[in-house]
Amino acid sequence: MRLILLLSIFSWAQAVAGQGPVTIEIPPKGSWLLTGGGPGQDDIPAPFLPALALIQTAESGGVVRVMDDQNKEILSLLQVSANTLYSVEIYDGQRLLVDAGEKGARITVTYVTPGTDVPVGPLPYTRD
Repeated sequence: MRLILLLSIFSWAQAVAGQGPVTIEIPPKGSWLLTGGGPGQDDIPAPFLPALALIQTAESGGVVRVMDDQNKEILSLLQVSANTLYSVEIYDGQRLLVDAGEKGARITVTYVTPGTDVPVGPLPYTRD
């Protein structure tokens, strides 16, 4: 049932925002700026802000950071586990980054509008 919900959310996000889920590989101990740096700096720019970032991890986890626009102050820090979906709200003037651990990380990100009916925090992800 959760898989059907997740697929529905990803499909809805693509239809509304014009952006489907994007997957990136982060090398071991790498840090990737997803959005908030500006044109040419973001790996997965948010098509609108504020936004709810749905971050699906693969075989390994890492750390998700929300930073201020100067990249000096950590506003939110979330340790993420493998094979799990997380939701993080991000606002204009904030940067969203993912730090990979020793094994690197593969993540899939989809942005939806705040208020979308998505549970906040970790959601177990089962592969069917």
